[in-house]
Amino acid sequence: MVSDFHAASFHELIRPTVITCMTGAGGDIAVRLSVGDGNTDIIKSTLSAIKRQWEEVYPDDPFSFDFLDESIALLFEKERQTAWLTN
Repeated sequence: MVSDFHAASFHELIRPTVITCMTGAGGDIAVRLSVGDGNTDIIKSTLSAIKRQWEEVYPDDPFSFDFLDESIALLFEKERQTAWLTN
C-alpha cells in the first residue's frame, strides 16, 4: 500500500493505491526502496532478501529487477534522440 503514487492526472489528488501481483499477470511486483543517506549496501541487502523470498515462492521463474528511475531516464533519452533527429 502506498499513499503517494500518481495513478491519475497530476492535477488530481493523490489517493492511496494498492499495487499487487495477480496470478497470470506476469509475476511482477513493484517495491519502493528508500535510502536516505545514499547507502547502496542497504539496497543490495534488500534486493538479496527479496530474491530469496521470490525463489521460495516462484522457484521456476527467474528473479530479475529494474529500477523505475532508470527506465524513465531511458524513455527520456529516447525522446531526446527523437527530438534531435527531428531537428
